[in-house]
Amino acid sequence: LFRSASLTTNAGGSFNAKSITSTGAQTINNATATLNGTYTTTDSNFTAAGAVTLAGATEVTVGSGNITFSSTLDGAYAFTATSTGVTSFSGNVGATTALASVTTNAGGSMTALSVTTTGAQVFADTTITLNGTYTTTDSNFTASGAVTLGGNTVVSVGTGTTTFSSTVA
Repeated sequence: LFRSASLTTNAGGSFNAKSITSTGAQTINNATATLNGTYTTTDSNFTAAGAVTLAGATEVTVGSGNITFSSTLDGAYAFTATSTGVTSFSGNVGATTALASVTTNAGGSMTALSVTTTGAQVFADTTITLNGTYTTTDSNFTASGAVTLGGNTVVSVGTGTTTFSSTVA
């Protein structure tokens, strides 16, 4: 466990850390990063600029800060994002190695390109933008907030269920 006021890494090489707690922002600028554990800020942003691989169940909690994954997110583990700000997945999630599950919290907004999991996908944000393919292995897909389709969108759940609890536009 690493505790600091804030954390910013360089733009080269790789980064590997298990659990970070800070009062300020966590900015991981490395080309690749391996995450495992809990990454917590006090109402500050969490940003991963490069490709991220999960090495264990991972949770990012930022209060009212934003969560940004600018590249891919892979790894056969559960991932939870908790923010009342903006949660953004700019690259494919689970394209190389499907995640066990993806959960985002109630409140805030979320945008994601394609997401692949072996388990459930639960997007509980107030507003949700989907654009791509969302695939589970016979597990549920749930979008609780108002959904905007940012492009062609396909949800494939095998024997699971697909639930949109609010509007879809």
